[in-house]
Amino acid sequence: MVNSSISIRPATLEDIPALREVFRSAVHQVAELAYSEEQAQSWAQFAEDPAFQNFIVNNSTVVAVQDQIVGFGGLGPDGHIASLYVAGNIQRAGVGSALLTHILQEARDRGERYVFVEASEFSRPLFSKFGFSLKEVETVERRGVLFERFVMHLPLTG
Repeated sequence: MVNSSISIRPATLEDIPALREVFRSAVHQVAELAYSEEQAQSWAQFAEDPAFQNFIVNNSTVVAVQDQIVGFGGLGPDGHIASLYVAGNIQRAGVGSALLTHILQEARDRGERYVFVEASEFSRPLFSKFGFSLKEVETVERRGVLFERFVMHLPLTG
């Protein structure tokens, strides 16, 4: 169920500090459920990396707002869903669904034939709910720590 009090707008450079906080919050919430402490620390450190700003601005990133920024998602080139993060204290309240609905519509509007994502263990059920199918499980290294993630695809027809 999508919460009607959520507004979605394009991200701005002024949003970067809030997006860093949402990212850290989301990672730590997710990590408690599916990842080791070492994985959580490695993943969360990306919020402090100078590349984080490029991660936001080099994709078509939108923010979800409920009095303040509570989530963000980005659509990159060729239908790649580059990000989908919701603040840890409000996960599973419709924000992720609202963001993903918006991103999928943007992909359709751009004429993408399909979208794909590298989902975490935690976000995989949301993508499955939207009809994404698992293409492969891959292991990647971030800051010397290994992570398993799920490459998922969704054809966009009509």
